[in-house]
Amino acid sequence: MMKNVVLAVAVMAAVAAWPASGQQANPVAPARERNEEAGKGAVAEKKPAQPSPAEVIKTQLGSGDTAAVEQGLAGVRAAFAKDAGRARGDFLGQWAPILMRTERYAEVEQFAWQALLVSANDTGVVEQLEKLRVQALLAADKTAEAQAEARALYNVASMKGTAEAIRLVAQTLKSDPTRQRKFKDEQLAGEVVVTDTARAADAAGAAVLSAGELMKAGAAGGGSPVLAGIPLGGTAYAARIKALEALEETFGNLTALGNLYLLAGDPDKARDAFERAYAISADKELPAATESLARAMKAKDGTVGRANAWILSLRPKPPPPAKAAAAVEKKVIE
Repeated sequence: MMKNVVLAVAVMAAVAAWPASGQQANPVAPARERNEEAGKGAVAEKKPAQPSPAEVIKTQLGSGDTAAVEQGLAGVRAAFAKDAGRARGDFLGQWAPILMRTERYAEVEQFAWQALLVSANDTGVVEQLEKLRVQALLAADKTAEAQAEARALYNVASMKGTAEAIRLVAQTLKSDPTRQRKFKDEQLAGEVVVTDTARAADAAGAAVLSAGELMKAGAAGGGSPVLAGIPLGGTAYAARIKALEALEETFGNLTALGNLYLLAGDPDKARDAFERAYAISADKELPAATESLARAMKAKDGTVGRANAWILSLRPKPPPPAKAAAAVEKKVIE
């Protein structure tokens, strides 16, 4: 009995699968349907991503083919002409390393300068671009130009980046060991004055020197005649400075103006711009505004002593010793 039921079910299933009356069976259809079902689970092949214009230029610059390299350079120029701010990122991230590796130093220096003009409000980027200019000029054996840009880098560098700027200035002076040694001694003297004065204060029991004492200690460093003797080509920034002076006085515009004055070798005007930026700075901008004032002092003196003094003078005052605090508390209670 069970065998007959199973057979009946199988027959019914087979009948249901037959084509309706008047229709012809299509032996290809089931196979096509199976293939379609199988295709549903398959992952479609991804087309390779098309390279961006910046990547195309990068490939051309590194190709080693003269015509392709010229095409790449034309692409860089076009990118800067279209949107210098955006081109700056591609230049630093992709193009500059290849141009340095392929010894296109003149192009590196020129493109870095173009990028710098539109990035002057960002001190970190300015420092990066100016350092690149110095490296390109050194690699091209353009000693006088490298010295000028190294001095400009010293002026504009962050306090953290000043050590690298000092190293690069010294490197540009390697053909004159006497001047190189004198420059290093000047920098050391300008730094040690503040350190020694602070140590003396600590030994005397003074937790923190007053701002006036620190500023006096910093200024006693003696400056850097070697650095002051390196001429700067300030006229290169004249047009951009004039344009910035005509703009609204925002924190960004004033920072850009101050940075360009530092690069041009006019720390007094730079400090004036930074003081105005400091006066209108928001809380989040205050650290950068404070350091900008220190950078102007560093550029003025040619050593880091007074700039360090300014930074140290702003340290939070330590709490009074426990014994003195207890005495004050007792007096209040009485």
